[in-house]
Amino acid sequence: MVKSIKMIALLLMAVVLFGSSAFAQAGRDNDIMKAMKDELARSMSKLELGTLKKPYYISYTLADVNFLQVKSSLGAIVNSQQKPGVDISVEVRVGDYSRDNTNYVDIGSMFDFSMFSDAVSPLDKDYMGIRRALWLSTDSKYKYAAEVFESKLSALKQQNMTPEDSALADYIKMKPVKKILPETKINIDKDKWEKFSKQVSAIFTGYKDIQSSSVSVYVYNASVYFTNSEGTETRVPVSLAAVRINAMAQAEDGEPLNDHLLYYGVTPDDLPAIEKISAEVKDMAESMNKLRSAPGFEDNYSGPILFEGQAAMEVYAQKFLAGGTGLISTRKPVYSDTRAAMGLSQMMGESLDEKMDKKVVSENMTVKARPKLKKFGQTNLIGSYEIDAEGVLPPDEVMLVEKGILKTMLSDRVPTKKVGESNGHSRFVISGQGIQSSVGPGVIEIDYKNPVKSSELKKQLIEAAKEEGLDYAIIVKKITTTNSGIDQKFDPAAIASLVTSSDKNAPLTKPIYVYKVNLKDGS
Repeated sequence: MVKSIKMIALLLMAVVLFGSSAFAQAGRDNDIMKAMKDELARSMSKLELGTLKKPYYISYTLADVNFLQVKSSLGAIVNSQQKPGVDISVEVRVGDYSRDNTNYVDIGSMFDFSMFSDAVSPLDKDYMGIRRALWLSTDSKYKYAAEVFESKLSALKQQNMTPEDSALADYIKMKPVKKILPETKINIDKDKWEKFSKQVSAIFTGYKDIQSSSVSVYVYNASVYFTNSEGTETRVPVSLAAVRINAMAQAEDGEPLNDHLLYYGVTPDDLPAIEKISAEVKDMAESMNKLRSAPGFEDNYSGPILFEGQAAMEVYAQKFLAGGTGLISTRKPVYSDTRAAMGLSQMMGESLDEKMDKKVVSENMTVKARPKLKKFGQTNLIGSYEIDAEGVLPPDEVMLVEKGILKTMLSDRVPTKKVGESNGHSRFVISGQGIQSSVGPGVIEIDYKNPVKSSELKKQLIEAAKEEGLDYAIIVKKITTTNSGIDQKFDPAAIASLVTSSDKNAPLTKPIYVYKVNLKDGS
């Protein structure tokens, strides 16, 4: 009887503790969402200025963040910070769905970044504090949007748009979505990751010819709340764990040499063990020592190149999943100056959507977007998501390229001539503690029919080089990623979002390991 009473007491205590935590979470959610909804309603009904148009659409995004950032070099911590935070983002559209202030570039103010700033929200997520921060940002964004809208209307009167361009709406109206997803629970152990970064960075003390090195750890965990004037209300978890290792040396001929290692996971538990990372750091350091004495490449090579391993994946990311000329749907904007617009348009190049329903790659290749796929084998996929940054529910699967034929592109709510609806690919992009959004991939599945073994590919490379009368062929095994620079601000989502240069003439990032192949014996 006594045991039963004790057991009941323990169960009751567990219920009380769990219940208080759950109620606290629910209370916090209610305060945040209520503040966002109340301020949204006030702004939609009362926000106006003189003769300027009222907003027809407003959205609020609030990220309740906890993040860790640690950087070490040669066994000592350079920077370490762990703190909670709140990041807000406000979008205001003036006009209507058919024509508003967006999709417009004013050449005279295209480098004015003040419109991107948002007010800072209080850390304690107080109801009135959130409303005040939203109000300040909404007021500023509205004034800017209203002025841009008037400028855009003036520019349109001076330009001869095709009927097809005139009929293209600026934004797609969507049915409201109400979906609250559970938070991702992450234990961010600062002591553990400080010890990790010191231990791994200390490996470079054994390599005197490596001039500069660093180990950075970044863990981001947030509940992101979103609401808009259409009635959408969502809460989604956004989490990312990353380790970036950089090293720099100098070749014997004076050329600077850089190499890097990158590791990503949904949570810190997804990152490799320290033993595996340490072994790969040592391999990288040894390879850089060999690279220091490797001969410089002085030739002008024009011929077949085989990209292997990391280089093959990076080429695909930079050229096939990039904005402007890749599989990301890109809207051609209206420009205030048509002469300047011609130069900018030529630089941007032809969008891939001009090749809709045409062959763009080998007929053996099929490419699908599978945004909700959470695992591949035993690997948790960092690109998986259930709701995009605009509150749109993506389909389970989007056929992008079918047997080499382009079928559609990754899109958000901004329509283009060939992609008239959103397939839910407005993605959250993490920058430091902040969060923004951009069109980009989540999980991409590539299937290749009748694959060729690497040994056979090398034979084909050699034969192709012989046919062109060359003395050798080239294999590239590693190239610099878009997020591996020694002095870059650490933005781990730059890889996840795969938003790279849209300049059609932009070269690939710099190769790190390039091999000349002897055509006689394959060495």
